[in-house]
Formats: sequence, structure tokens, C-alpha cells
Amino acid sequence: MLSYSKPKQPFAISTINPRPQFLPLEAPPITDVYPSLPGPPRSPVFMPTHTLSTHIIPAAFPQCPSTPGQIEMPATFSTKEERAVWIKKTSVEMVHEKLDLIAGKDVGQVTSSALLWSCINRIARNSPPEAGKTGITLVVTNPLGFHKEIWEESLKHMIKLTEEPTSSIRIDEIWAIEAVCHGDSALINGANIPRIIDRADYGRDVANMCIHYLPTRNYSGNPLSLHLPRLDTKVSSDRIKNGYKDRKLVALGHSLGGDAIALLAIYHPMLLSACILLETTIFPHDPNINIRGYKIVSMTLNRKSSWKSREEARESFLKSPVFKAFDPAVLDAYVNYGLHEDPKTGLVHLKCKPTWEAADFMESRVNSEVYELLPTVDECLELRWIMGGTDDASSLVGGREVTQNVVWRREKNTSNVMIPDANHLVAQEKPYELGKFSN
Repeated sequence: MLSYSKPKQPFAISTINPRPQFLPLEAPPITDVYPSLPGPPRSPVFMPTHTLSTHIIPAAFPQCPSTPGQIEMPATFSTKEERAVWIKKTSVEMVHEKLDLIAGKDVGQVTSSALLWSCINRIARNSPPEAGKTGITLVVTNPLGFHKEIWEESLKHMIKLTEEPTSSIRIDEIWAIEAVCHGDSALINGANIPRIIDRADYGRDVANMCIHYLPTRNYSGNPLSLHLPRLDTKVSSDRIKNGYKDRKLVALGHSLGGDAIALLAIYHPMLLSACILLETTIFPHDPNINIRGYKIVSMTLNRKSSWKSREEARESFLKSPVFKAFDPAVLDAYVNYGLHEDPKTGLVHLKCKPTWEAADFMESRVNSEVYELLPTVDECLELRWIMGGTDDASSLVGGREVTQNVVWRREKNTSNVMIPDANHLVAQEKPYELGKFSN
């Protein structure tokens, strides 16, 4: 099994002066307007042993400060040159706004009073674990540009493996929570999504769910409500201090979602029994590179995001080496759940708009805050890193040497594995191998 060896000499880093804690999670404003699901509910049958349901909760409140408004890409351009000019101008504006926010400059930033929502899929075992078997709860987070359903092929394989008689564990529940500008959450939140996104908010959204909304496990068979109620303050306070009395919670996150899980481990380790961190985008601070380049923002804004049909979208995806490498079942999930149809035009669009994806891609502060704070993660909390085995897999963070230092940044109770021939999107390319290595 391939893995990164411990570096002979860890990186000497310059501090980014990480924020000492999450922006506090406040109780959301009282409302009598609750959103509906943006589409019809799915079949509850996920597997013979497990049932699926979808739920909505308030996202972390408030979200981190942002410049006001949203970036709206014109529906059409007169010429390719006009489109290129808009993309270049907007990329420059976005990057400078992000830099100014990080520097704490007064750029008219606001802490929005808008209530955002997190859409969650719950996959629950139909019966309690048998005697002698340990039940675990998985909390799952999505990579940038994707959605909660993108995990499902891997999750099915994990369930199959853990339902074997020889397995000592059973996956009791899975809670797959989207970032607010991804998937169905993006369709619900729409115009309230911050203009310039702070990645710390995804970690705060996950913490918010785990502390204030994750219900006590029961096997009554009674379905949970669409809108999960906020728990009593005493229950939430006890979870922060002592963890769960009725669960062993394992967090599984990929890329953007892995960064969010790492933040949860840093600030709320008592909630977790273990973390599986998959192809994170964590890297040390470089004072000479304050932000990801204009190039990646421009490339993201230039993404095609609308098609005449899902089939046309699929054909378009398969022309890209990135999507061509996907497992066919995972590509199906992306086409089925990563797109939505506009009833007015009949066109299908990405649920995560390129402007939102680009805003998330600009992040560098959170990535380096996590790197710097990883050694502070409680050593009782197991960290397992799963990384792609190709050189391209580590290119997002600066190469293999950086990745090697990331996975060994917290040295004790840590393991790592590389999946051969997998790139950064390892969960999409190798869902079965991922299921095996996650167990």
C-alpha cells in the first residue's frame, strides 16, 4: 500500500496569524418562512439495509463578512471578446476584494442578516447494529463544485463492506451536508449567497449541524421532519464539552469538504471519533503568494454552465479529461443531481454557478490557517489521509513535498494512503477503492 513517508525535515513556515476560533454560532433569527426542497423527494430506498431522506436546517448564522451583493454573469455576450473582457475584469475585482477582506481593509463589507440554509441527505440503517458490532455515524462533505450526492457510489460500497458478517462495524447513519452555494442548498439560498465566500463557513455549517441539529438516534421507523428542529441548549452545550453519548461520529471530507472537516477537528474535536481527510487543499502560508492566481478564477468563470439537456451536458463533460476519468456511476450522479432545469427556458444549468465556484477557489487564508493549526488537533482523534497517487493530484497544493508535509503535520495517531492512478478527484474516479481504504 503506497503512502507518504514522514518527512526528514518538516517545513519551516511563516505564520498566517490564524484566527483563534470560529466566528461564534448564534441562534438563527426566528422565521415563519421555511423553504421547500427545490425538486421532488427521492425514493427512500438507498440500499436494502438503508433508507434515504432529505432535510433542511439553518446554516451557520451569521456567515462571515463579505462585500455586499452578488456577481452576476450576463446571460449572453455580443462577442467572444466581450465575454473575455468581462471575465478578466471580474476576476481582477474578485481577487482584490478577497485580498482586502483578508487584510481587514474597509471595503464596505457586511455581515449579512440573511438566513441561509443547509440541505442534507440522511442515509439511515433500518435496524440497530447487531450485538458485538459497533455502529458509526458518518458526516460527509462535498468537494468544490459538487454536491451531497456525489459521494453515493463510494458510500454504497462502504455499506456493502461493513455489512459483511466479518466486519466489526456497521454504518448506522450518514449525514451528507452541502456547502451553502452547492447543490440543492445553492438553489434554496440563491441571491442570499455571499459575494465573496469565506471557506471557514463550511466548517461552521458542519459544526452547526453536529452541535445544534443532529437528532438523537432512534430506530422507531418514524420519519424525521423535513426541517429538523434545533436542539435544546443543554444538549448542544453538553456535546461541545463531552461529545456524543449515543454516537461514534466519523467525518469524511473531500477537497473543500476535507478542509471543512479539518476545521471541525481543530475547533470541536470532542464531537469526533475519527476524521478521514481526502485530497484536502491545505497548504502552508507563503507570504509572497497571498491568494490563488487570477488564472484559476478566470478559468472557473469561463466554465460552460448551461446546456439544452442533461444528455447534451453529459456529452460535453465527456469531452473533458477531468470528467472522462470519472467512474460512470459517479458521472451519472453529477448529471442527475449537479444540474437543475429552468422551467422557463428548458435549459439545464449547474447548481453551483461558476461565479460561486470561483469565489470559493480564491480562498488561501483558511487553507493555511488549517495547516498551521493541525498540530493542535487532539491526539486522541485519529486522522486518516487518503490522497491521489498521481503527480497531478498534489498540484493544487504545490506538489508532492507539500502533500507529504500536510499529511504528517499532526504526527501522532495519523496514517495516510495513496490510491494508485487517482488524481485530485479521487472519490469520483475511484469510488470503490475509496470505499475500501476508508474502512
